[in-house]
Amino acid sequence: MLRQHNLPAGTFLTYVGNRMHVLFHLAGVLLLHWDKVKKFLDMQCTAGGLPSSWLKKDMANEKIMAQVWALGVVGKIFTGPWMTKLYSSDMSNLEMRPLVQKSELLLQSGVSEPEQLLAPTVNAFSESLSPGEDSVLSALHNFISGRNFNWKP
Repeated sequence: MLRQHNLPAGTFLTYVGNRMHVLFHLAGVLLLHWDKVKKFLDMQCTAGGLPSSWLKKDMANEKIMAQVWALGVVGKIFTGPWMTKLYSSDMSNLEMRPLVQKSELLLQSGVSEPEQLLAPTVNAFSESLSPGEDSVLSALHNFISGRNFNWKP
């Protein structure tokens, strides 16, 4: 199935490290390949089985897809950079404290002003994010553009 749609083998991560990050990453990948996933559901899930019809209905629900988008953004801003920094660094946990503090500040500002997360330009460590160089980030930006969400509870 992956080869038929020219999707590279690493598109869907195998378990490496933090399971939550895998969930967040896959949410972004789902939005990146949304048209192909929708086509698959429309063409392959026609046997009338309830789970597939429920899935198609849920994926047409804007509120549910906004939550999928939010998971993808968390993966791009927080868990992806976190995994890279903390699991691939030679620094000790104590040496990484300034990095963790910087990411805590960004998380706090995202909670108080969630609008800034609509099209993030930096990750949790204040490193630049570029949608032009990252197809998943670009899909996340494209998904949210033109939508109006009520951020207040």
